[in-house]
Amino acid sequence: MAVKKIDKRVTKTKNNIYNSLIELLQEKQIEEIRVSEICKNASINRTTFYAHFKDKHDLFNTYIKSIQQELIKNLENVKHQKQVKQYYLEITSILINYMEEKKDIYKIITNHKQYDIIIHTIQENIKNILLTNNYNDKIGTIPRDFITTFYIGGIVNIGMDWVLNRPTYSKQTILKHMEELISNAFK
Repeated sequence: MAVKKIDKRVTKTKNNIYNSLIELLQEKQIEEIRVSEICKNASINRTTFYAHFKDKHDLFNTYIKSIQQELIKNLENVKHQKQVKQYYLEITSILINYMEEKKDIYKIITNHKQYDIIIHTIQENIKNILLTNNYNDKIGTIPRDFITTFYIGGIVNIGMDWVLNRPTYSKQTILKHMEELISNAFK
């Protein structure tokens, strides 16, 4: 099967359009933004825009999916650990670092009432990654899928809360507390 070559010009154009949308979203709600504004801000014509996206909502949704896929790709590269505890700790570190790196984008998306979509997407993807690994760890009689859902929900929500609300905790403190919680569960 032939591998489809990625056209760098297409990638550059899409990134330019994404950046234009993000800039506009800092000032306006998605409903208030016109495709013509996105095009003007990106220095492209409408034909170019419509060659890549159906409308501004398709652009917005595609962008959300692209940043989520980038995170999932990072998480899929986590090497299989001997202990599930180490695996959770590494995933927590990757997630917190990624959220910190993309904090401005997460804030914008959250301001546009997409918080639930972000949380659900991250949780489901991480859960699928964890469940496809062959860990047999349980806590007492609690099944692995239940444990996974519980911990991923906590990890994602703490990360999002930290990014969006910037409490007084440093990233190192967040990671230290998460390590303590996870370590205590998988003794």
